Amino acid sequence: MIFRFLAAMTALGFGQTNIQASKTVVDMQVIPYKYAPSTGAAYVVVNAHVRGTSARLLVDTGSRYSFVDGSPVGHSESESDILTFVGKKQTVRIGSFQRDCVVNSAAWSKESRRMWDGLAGNELFAGQRESDGTRLTFDFVKRKLMIDWTKNRPKYVPRENSLTIPFKLSDQDHHILIRVRLGNASTQTCIFDTGTATGLLVSDKLYEKISHGSTYIFTRVALSIMGRQFHTDATALGVLPDAPPCIGVALFRHYRTVIDYRDRKIYLEPPSKH
Repeated sequence: MIFRFLAAMTALGFGQTNIQASKTVVDMQVIPYKYAPSTGAAYVVVNAHVRGTSARLLVDTGSRYSFVDGSPVGHSESESDILTFVGKKQTVRIGSFQRDCVVNSAAWSKESRRMWDGLAGNELFAGQRESDGTRLTFDFVKRKLMIDWTKNRPKYVPRENSLTIPFKLSDQDHHILIRVRLGNASTQTCIFDTGTATGLLVSDKLYEKISHGSTYIFTRVALSIMGRQFHTDATALGVLPDAPPCIGVALFRHYRTVIDYRDRKIYLEPPSKH
């Protein structure tokens, strides 16, 4: 009798957790890096609204804060020329996802302004508390970005043959930090950076070591993440001397890439079918 009673209660919905899903799927533009389009280097840009105004935002997990607005910096053609001004909390909306976060003003180079109006940084997606963390899914085949901010959502179950990469979120800069072995160099702490177009961005000193003194702007390198081997193009273009290495879009765009801020996991899954 008790089993019949429990079965009846379950059928009516009693004893089940009612989780209200909060998800949005938006188109993402994958813009080739003009200096090395053949390497797969690219930027991921989505349409958004900041302060109620439409804006094209570069999804940049290498930046803590979001940036928007400003005038071009002189006549510079460099993508790295940017003047920043401390901002305040603003409402940023991507699809139906909406959150208040610090949005700084920035004066972009002319080259950058052709591609985007600002950045969507880590604080927007990570939230103030670990439980606020969203789950981002980059589907490079379908050119879609899914943002899942469901409260108390179940743990993610990756596709078969996926690579699971644990990460830490740095306290000061909110960088996504993972451990990577670079060629014949020692294991490095790297930033998993959707704002870096190339596969691997390193300092001049490290570039000289992994490229064996090559004078070319790009060099092909082998690296290992959680025991899995990858080959990608590395460069030191526009990097500060002591900057940590960055893993960028050219490496992981061949996968369906999931970043789960709440559970501190990255999943590199087999790509979707067309």
